[in-house]
Amino acid sequence: MRYIQEESLSAIAASIDEQLHVVGAQLVSHLELYTMKPSTNEKRVSKSLEDGIIATPSSYTDNPFDMVTNQGRKAFINLVHTLNQVFPATDFSSMSPDSFTKEHSPQLVAEFLFSQFAGMPHGRDLMSQALAALDVAIGVKNCTIYSLSTGEGQDDVFGDESLWGWVFLFCNARTKKIAVFACRAVPFTSLVDEDGCPVSEGLFSVEEDSYLLI
Repeated sequence: MRYIQEESLSAIAASIDEQLHVVGAQLVSHLELYTMKPSTNEKRVSKSLEDGIIATPSSYTDNPFDMVTNQGRKAFINLVHTLNQVFPATDFSSMSPDSFTKEHSPQLVAEFLFSQFAGMPHGRDLMSQALAALDVAIGVKNCTIYSLSTGEGQDDVFGDESLWGWVFLFCNARTKKIAVFACRAVPFTSLVDEDGCPVSEGLFSVEEDSYLLI
């Protein structure tokens, strides 16, 4: 999957991290766009995943993908590759298809996003900006939208003991692009600076390259 630089998306993600505040944690947001064209290595991973699915079809019945079709398997595998790009510290290749949910409509996704930051200064405005930028970048109404299960009882998919988090993937089959909108609240106790010192609230830089996860 090839990352497509979209300045408007990057700027909004940075604004979310800078302007929205959670007690005891730093928000880390991703608003990114990718093509569905796999790299050479991803092609090898795709074949391994697809061979495993075809070999044990009865294990892949309760999920939002039609795993008996090439199109359904490809949709799932594209999400795996995209998540591996967005969160390189975690390998999503072993993730089960039932970890994903197919969202019913863009409107319900918007309602969820607004509710997450209800009452926060700039919260609703930033979510509106994010949805508008996503629409320009990928055409939200023409997308199939999936969410990744990250709630109670799920594995720590981010690998950083996040207090909470969510991931939405907007897939436009016609333009062969996938957009990711993800946000998580990382405890300050899980963050260290470049010198290995714990990060204190108010001293955090929103550039992810400037900190490490313990």
